[in-house]
Parts: sequence; structure tokens; C-alpha cells
Amino acid sequence: MQEVELNAKKVVKYAALPGIFPRLSILFGGFSYLPFFIATIYKNVGLLSKTHPYLNPDNNGRFGITSLVSAAAHELTWDKKNIDRIILFGVTILTLVIFALFGLGLAFSFLSHGAHAAVAFGTILITPSPATDIAFELLDRIFGVPGVYNSGYAAAAAAFPTPFQTGLHAILAMYNVALFIFAGFVFLYYIVSIVGEVALTGTPFGNRFNIIWGPLRLVMALGLLVPMGAYGLNSAQYTLLYIAKFGSSMATNAWLAFNASPGVTSPFGTGALTVYQGDDYQYVDANGNNLALVNPSYNGNPTYQSNGLIIHPKTPDVSPLIAHINLIQTCVFAYKQMFNYDIRPYFVRTTGGASISQPVLSAPGVANVADAVAFYGPGDFHVYFGRHSVADYDKLAGNVRPYCGSMIFSYKNFTLPQLQTSLAGAYYETVLSMFSNASPLTPSPNSNGRLSQAFGYKAVAHKLFNKGPVQPVPVGCPPSPPLIVPAFDFSAIGPCANGQLSPNHRAFSSSEFTRTFNIIIDNAISGLMAIAPSPFAVSAVDLNRGWATAGIWYNKLSEWNGDVITGVAALPLLDKYPEVMETTKSYKISANPNTDPLGIFKPIADGTGNVQYENENSRQIATVLNDAYDYWNADGAGDIRSVASKANPLEGGLAAIFGLTPILTIRDQDHVHPLAQLAGIGRTLIENAITNLTLAAGASFMAGTLGAANNSMSYAFSGMSGFFVALSFVGILLGVVLFYILPFMPFLYTFFAVSGWIKSIFEGMVGVPLWALSHLKIKGDGLLSREATAGYYLLLEIFIRPTLILFGLVASTAIFAASVTVLNSVFDLVTDQITGVGLQQATINNPL
Repeated sequence: MQEVELNAKKVVKYAALPGIFPRLSILFGGFSYLPFFIATIYKNVGLLSKTHPYLNPDNNGRFGITSLVSAAAHELTWDKKNIDRIILFGVTILTLVIFALFGLGLAFSFLSHGAHAAVAFGTILITPSPATDIAFELLDRIFGVPGVYNSGYAAAAAAFPTPFQTGLHAILAMYNVALFIFAGFVFLYYIVSIVGEVALTGTPFGNRFNIIWGPLRLVMALGLLVPMGAYGLNSAQYTLLYIAKFGSSMATNAWLAFNASPGVTSPFGTGALTVYQGDDYQYVDANGNNLALVNPSYNGNPTYQSNGLIIHPKTPDVSPLIAHINLIQTCVFAYKQMFNYDIRPYFVRTTGGASISQPVLSAPGVANVADAVAFYGPGDFHVYFGRHSVADYDKLAGNVRPYCGSMIFSYKNFTLPQLQTSLAGAYYETVLSMFSNASPLTPSPNSNGRLSQAFGYKAVAHKLFNKGPVQPVPVGCPPSPPLIVPAFDFSAIGPCANGQLSPNHRAFSSSEFTRTFNIIIDNAISGLMAIAPSPFAVSAVDLNRGWATAGIWYNKLSEWNGDVITGVAALPLLDKYPEVMETTKSYKISANPNTDPLGIFKPIADGTGNVQYENENSRQIATVLNDAYDYWNADGAGDIRSVASKANPLEGGLAAIFGLTPILTIRDQDHVHPLAQLAGIGRTLIENAITNLTLAAGASFMAGTLGAANNSMSYAFSGMSGFFVALSFVGILLGVVLFYILPFMPFLYTFFAVSGWIKSIFEGMVGVPLWALSHLKIKGDGLLSREATAGYYLLLEIFIRPTLILFGLVASTAIFAASVTVLNSVFDLVTDQITGVGLQQATINNPL
């Protein structure tokens, strides 16, 4: 038997300090090889002899750096011949001193700034708004453990945890107890095994037991498996829940930091300064000649800061609108000449069985959208062009008879409310400012209004002059002595004395009206960019929801661009033609269903008798209005030399069928993010598909009507209806994909990524007790056994995955934008290489 020498000093030393310092040296050791490495370097440079004992690997750990330096200094000969060795020896000493100072500085820095660093790190792991954090709400809804996440759901729930969550806790509690009992049996087995080994080998704790790491692993395993609290969860599961909480908080703070970076106004950044050098419309002058493309921002401010989230659509075809305005102006002059009526625009509303009316204009040529909102409320404004008389029209709504028809002005609610006033409101005020609430002979303060007045004045002057019974102010271009003609704009329509209506008026008035509406659109979009705070930034409400809802912001691309497309396309609509024209149409359709649609407003009833009017003056007015209608609906009357005329026939046809803009202008807006461009195209396709469905319904009605009359044209209308239905379905299918699904993809992928993260946490709740069991090993070095490593990787993955999801979201949108933008920039080069013909060469030149 081995004899052990014991004395009082050894017993007291072991009892007071039972091997703590030797164990600490083992635990934090690892630098024993450093003197040996320095000794090897000294040997290579000749500072130590090759046979020196310090170079023997068996002596590793038996000497320190101080004794090594002393030995090198003892063997060094201090003379000029060894100047190189002396320099190397000094360099090594200096290096060791620098390392020592660096260590002292690091320790001092930790002691002085460690508290601040800990506070900063702790802030990263704390969610600023846990009550509104969606990730916390999800975790509370699933696991229902009070006091961990403190979400708004937990605070507002009638019962928390819910009965379902209580049942889940019961399952986990039974599972945890079973594993804890199993761990207890394993622990007892190890105790018996160790006692047996000690008895057999005489070695304390046996040969297999690691006296440093073995106890730590056993204690850690049992500590992780101990059930805690009233909900049956063990320490490992609580650790998992808190790691998920800290990981979610870090991702939320990363998302907040990203959106709070200086200059960032959206997750896409700020964009670049955009200068619009021109648009896609060919304007014409009063003589019908093309004007060079000019900057469409005629307000003197052609540049604005764009963050690339809003497309810049062009004005739709305004020919029908300007034609209707010219028709109303003609009607106004006709009723002045024939009846001495002053036709003015009125609001008419019926509420609770009582109807009221109100003049639209507050002053000549002044229309305020605020008056319309006060009268109708937000929605659609119905404007009647007629005469008000309580005595004459006591049976009519608002005592207004709409002699010259009516129009509807859209005033919808938008996600970006600024578009109500900058687009819908501006459309309303621009159109109605062309009219006057004084005598029709009073020139409009609006240039487009004077142009339309000139048309109506001249159309009436050479047809109705000296025919009306009442002429307090002569209308027309009389013979000598000439009367003063009002200051209307005859620059395009020709002199008043000339009875012919110049065809240049169609192109010029439509061009000028388009120019005016382009200014409205430019001002509306530049106004959006100037709003503070920016509506395109992630709102504080969305930021408070945390990282889990980062993908929701991208859906706003559809909302914003849908608003812009809808707002730009919401031109005022014709509701009713002038009264005599509606009378003509109704009579002719009832008398002859086969009436030619192009002659529907001719006062002659095509062999079925004359149209019946109230009096002869009304017939005269109907004749003049029909001539004005024919003027605007003649062949090519709607051609305003727009973007379609610049395209080749295939492009022009597709643009006319599926929507004129922004399909042909998408590549001109390279400052706009591709997601926004595609969303705008999708909304255009949907809007145009709805229009095609309306045309299909109209063609189907005509087919049925003509079929009942055995008219062969019914087959043509039936085929037209099917054609428009097919176009509608194609447009709706493509539009839904581009407008709804594509911008929805970032949210969709983010949502499923969050769901996958939640799923991994649920799996971890079942798996971490098994991970705790994997620590029950008594042999081997280190706290982490090979079997337990996977569990630590799982915890790390749960902690860091939310931040990685954000990286994926930001990276995907950035890569997509960069790729599409580069593709757009090199697309011309690619097509040139493939076809050998440039796109500009292949485009048919505008013949005008």
C-alpha cells in the first residue's frame, strides 16, 4: 500500500484551499508553450545554444519567460561583433513589453468602460415596444408563458394563459418530470460507477471522471432539467424562450437602426435627384405643327427629389373630355342666342325627400373643390349645366333644368390623401374654371376656357345668328359695321368671320389641355416628394410592430402606385348629353333600332318622321349641337399625337388595348424602383380590363338588341363582345400578378420565414430537455460534450435567425432592383447584338 505523508500544514492547506489555484491554472491555462516557442526563436537567431535545456520539449512548462530572457542575456556576448543579435534581443524584449502594456490597457479599458459596454449590449437585446411587437405576440399566443414577452395580447386577453395553452403546459410538465427522473437515475448510476472505480483503482473519482469538467457538466444537466415555476417548464425551456426573446429584440433594433439611418426615407433609401427633360406627348401649335418635346413641368420647378417609389404616368386621352367641354360651351351660347338663358354649372342634391341646389362657381372662372366637398362630401360630384328657376322648374330637383347636360367628377379617398387635392381636386377646378357664372360672352380667365368658348361662339354664330327671338346682345360675326368680338382664343379655330371650323382646333385644344393636365400630374408627384414627414418611410406604428412585420411595408408600393394610376386616370366623365341631344337619341332608338350609331344625334329621323322637340328653337339648337358632335367625332379627331403615335404599330396596338401608359414609358423611368414600375403596370392593366369589360357589356347589349330586330350587325357586335371579354381576362390575370402578387412576395416570404422561426422554437421546447441530458458525461475535456454541441448550435440559430431574415429581405430587394436596372440599361445593346438592328431604327417615325 502506498504511504502518504501527512502533516498539519498540508491538511490545513488542502482544507482551506482544496486545490483551487491549481485547478484555476488548468482551467485558464494554455500559455505554457509560449516560453518554449520564444526559446525556439532564440535558438534560430543564435541567442541560445542548440543544446540548451530550455529547448528540450520535456522541460516545457518548467520555465517561464523571465528565466528564458535571463538565460539568453547570459549567453549573449555584448560586443560589436554581435550587434545583430543584440538588436534582435532588444526587439524581443520591446515586443514583450508592448504586449504587457497592451494587456494592462485592455484590462483598464474593460474596468472603465465595461459597464457602458454592458449597457449598450443590453439595449440591443431589449425591444423598445414589447406591447406592440408582433413577434412577441406570436410567441405569447403559442406558448402562453406570463412574464416573458409581455405582449399586448397577454395584457388584453381575458384569460392568459388560455385553456389550450394550459393544456400545452401540462404536456410539457409531464414530459419534463419524466426526463428529470431519468436524469436522476443516470446521475445515481454515475455515482455508483465512480465509487466502484475508486474502490478498484484507488484513484480519486476513478480513471474516467474528469475532476474539472465532469462535476460542472453534471450540475449543468440537472440544473437545466429542474422544473421551475407554475407552468411546468424547466430551466432549459426558459433559457430557450429568453434566447428567442433576445434574438427577436436584436432583429427589431437592427430594423429600427436601418430605418433611422441619416438620409434614409424608406427601406429603399432616398433615391436620386430626378430631372424630367421631356415627356412622351407630341404637342402641337395653333397651326397644327408639331412642337419639340419640352419639359412637362411648366411651373418653373422641373426637378424634385424622388425616392424611386412612385411612377410618373402621363395624362390619358383627354379628347373625349375636351370634346364634351366644347359641346357644353356650344350649348351655352346656343341657349343664350335662342332663349336668352344664362346656362351655369350647379350642384344638385336630394336628401330626405328634399332637393337643394347651389351654383358651382364662387366667381367668374373660380371653382373651389372645398365647396363641392361641403355640398356632397367626399365621393363623386355631380355637376349640372343648366338654368335655375323656382317658378319654371318647381318639379325638378333643385329647381335646375340641365339643358346642357351633366358631368361627374371623381373625388375618391386615397391611401395618400394628398392626391385628393393635387389630382382629383385639380382636375375638378381646372375643368370648371373654364365656365363663367356671368354672361357667356364674358371671356373665361382660363386659357383653355377661352379656347373652348371660341369654338362654341363660332359654331353658334354662323348657324343661329338672327334666328333667335331674343337678342339683347348679338351673338355671331355680323356684317358691317362689325361689332366687338369677345376676347376668345380664335388662334386655332380660325377667324370668327370665317364660317369653317378649322381641324387644327381639335389637335391644338387637346394638346393644350393635355399640357395642362401634365402640369397637374407633375405638381402632384413632386408634392408627394415634399411631404414631411415622408409618407414613404416606415411609419412609427409599423416600426413598433418589430422586425416580424418588415415585409408589410412593401405592400404599400401597390397602394401608392395604384392611387397614382387611379387618380391620374380619374378624368371627369360625361353623364348626360345636352337635353335636346338626349331627346334626339331616345326618339331615334325607339323609332328605329337599326339607327346608325354615328348619326344618333341627327335631328332628322331617317324616314320615320321628324324628331319631336318642344319648339323650333330647340330643333335649331339640336342641329348646331349635332354639327359640333360630328366635328369632334370625325375620323382622326381623337389623335393628339401621343405616345402611341411614336411607337411601332405593334407597340401602339398593345398600348391601346392594355393601357397606354406606363407600358410604353416604363423604360424611360429608370429612377423608379422596378417593383413600383411593375405595380403601376399591373394597376393599368386592371383598370383597362375593367374598361374592356364595360365595352364587352355594351357590345353584348347591342348584339342582343340588333339580334331581336334580325339585323346582321348583331354578329359583329357579338364577336366584338367576345374579343373584349378575352382581353379583359388577360389583363386581369397579368394585372393581378403584377399589382397584387409581386409586391406581396416580400411580405409572403418574410411571413413564412417568421413562421419557420416560430416552428424551430416549438421544436426546441421539446428538444432542449434532451440537449440538457446530453451534458450527463463524466469523461472528456471541456464543458461542451460532442453530443451537446448540436443543442448549442440550435440556440445560436434561434437567436440569430431573425436578424438573418432581415438580411435576406433587404438583400433580395436590393439584388432584384440592381439586376433589373442593369438589364434595362443593357437591353438595347442585347437586342442590337441579336437582331443587328437598333430599337430606334426599328421604330416607325412619326409621320406628323
